[in-house]
Parts: sequence; structure tokens; C-alpha cells
Amino acid sequence: MDFSKLSIVEWIKKEPGAEGRRRGLANMTDEQMLDIEAFMKHFPHDVEISAKVEVEGEPEVCKDDIATVSVSVKRPFIEENEVMGYVHAPFYPNLKQEEWYVFLTEG
Repeated sequence: MDFSKLSIVEWIKKEPGAEGRRRGLANMTDEQMLDIEAFMKHFPHDVEISAKVEVEGEPEVCKDDIATVSVSVKRPFIEENEVMGYVHAPFYPNLKQEEWYVFLTEG
């Protein structure tokens, strides 16, 4: 199920164990509910990651070739012209950009 298109109230009703979650949200302000909705929209669930390895001008990668690795991160819940913006970190003292690290090792 794609939870990114649901409001927080719809999400709580559809999830197993929703009764306990509803009790936890009963005392939240409208601002807190909007904060949760914003977080859920950008939380990295359903992220599609793909990688491509290639050697320029060569159909195959061979031993001792210098290869280029291209990594793509796609979020189906972010609209075409929308950007991620800053991460949801209300207790971090500054605005924080999302960071991804890719580690390449010999296998």
C-alpha cells in the first residue's frame, strides 16, 4: 500500500494495530499532525535505488579497466518538479540536507 498519498488520519486507520496509535495521537495539536504528515511524505520508504557500471567505449568491464559507477535514487512519492529539501530533524540545531553514502568493495 502506498502510504505517501494518505493523510496521517487515513494512515492510522489502515495500519494494523491502529487503535493504539489513535490513542497516541489524541492529544496532538494540528501543528504536530501536519509535522507528522510532512515527515511521512519525505521519509525514505519505497526508495528505488539502481546502479550502472560501465567502461567508456567498451561493451564489457574487464580486469584493470577504469569503470564509472552511476547510482540513481528515485522516490515515486515526490512529484516531477518537486525537490526533497531539508531532512525532518526538529531537534537538530541547523537545517540539514539528506546524505547518501555508497561504498564500493572488492567481492
